[in-house]
Amino acid sequence: MRSLILATLIAASPSAAWANHCATRPNLEALVAPWNKADKIFLDGRTDITYYFEMKPRSYQVVYGDYTGKITSLSPVEEIRSDPFYPDERKLGIELIKATDRLIALDFHEVNRPKDADLVIIGYCNKNDHKEGAITQNKDGTQYFMILNGCGAIATGAMSPIWLFTHEFGHALGLEHPFDGADGDCLFDDRPRSAEAAHAGQTVMAYKPSPGGPPHFFTEYDIWVLRKIWGSE
Repeated sequence: MRSLILATLIAASPSAAWANHCATRPNLEALVAPWNKADKIFLDGRTDITYYFEMKPRSYQVVYGDYTGKITSLSPVEEIRSDPFYPDERKLGIELIKATDRLIALDFHEVNRPKDADLVIIGYCNKNDHKEGAITQNKDGTQYFMILNGCGAIATGAMSPIWLFTHEFGHALGLEHPFDGADGDCLFDDRPRSAEAAHAGQTVMAYKPSPGGPPHFFTEYDIWVLRKIWGSE
């Protein structure tokens, strides 16, 4: 999920009204997020992005921007206590980031301190949290936080670690859910788990599982859109 506000906007949108606007085949607009412009402003022309995996217990104050990425005085704020990643979890995340690096014109570099990172990747555990993860920011909008709930669908086996990581990483790179209609476009259907909705085999940004099993990386459609946004390596 991108943010609590975006989820609320989607829930409040009349399903039938948006469904009429859904594209019948994959296109660029259906997967490019409205906060992509804010992401590019954040980078200000840079192509080098630093990231950090939180391997210690630490508290973070995260702020949820609106569906365009903007932070205001009314933006929801949450205190997150990190549940440190295991070494093999960090290794998997780094492998997925490096695989993405080889495909698009952004270059990712791991740093040793959270304060030096553009993107801090944080694991946490909350069985009662309605979200599996999110891309959030600090209060100044100068740093992004990718939070991953290890006690949600992963713990029950309903979602794979790779699917969760690529889904949230996709949000960080400017991809939206295919069913999101808040910006006036969607793919197939605006109901996330309907029979017509996109599934994870078509895009990792979907909520509906793929009939062929969980994804092992971004799909061809995801990569095509990411290259349209950022360029090829």
